[in-house]
Amino acid sequence: MLKNHSYSLYYAIGTILLLALACFVAVLLYRNIRIVGEEVLIAERSIASLEEQERAIIQNRKLLDASSDIIKDIESVFLSDDTFVRFIEMLERFAGISGVVLETRSAEPASGKEKNKTVVKFEVRGEFGAISRFFILLDESVYSGMIEDLRIAPAGKGTNILRAQASFVIFSFTQAL
Repeated sequence: MLKNHSYSLYYAIGTILLLALACFVAVLLYRNIRIVGEEVLIAERSIASLEEQERAIIQNRKLLDASSDIIKDIESVFLSDDTFVRFIEMLERFAGISGVVLETRSAEPASGKEKNKTVVKFEVRGEFGAISRFFILLDESVYSGMIEDLRIAPAGKGTNILRAQASFVIFSFTQAL
């Protein structure tokens, strides 16, 4: 009986040790699971933050793409030494549309206090209605300016052709840096 009792004691001690080992392993696993869970939570928050930043970047890229067209439109309104030829070509187109003859006389570049404006002097010849159409087209152009000086006189005796000499001040002139 003592033998049985000692086996039972060994079994009891062994069972207790196994249970203690199992509890120890369970506590270690619980701690590791809790630590890993916290790391997963931090990683999920990081991923959510990165996704939010990615959405913001995509939205900003779309706004930038949309704004680039607007910026190009705004830049096209300003004249510079490089784009001045386009303005003269526009005057020639307006002359063709309105049926007048255009002769560009001079262009005085911006200087001094008035560094953002330049003056273009030109003459147009045609009938009164055609000259009026030309100046209406010029007024509706994208360039910010105004007629500073305008003189209209008959081109000759016995004809209804008029000669208009004008100075057009361009306020949206930019100089290269």
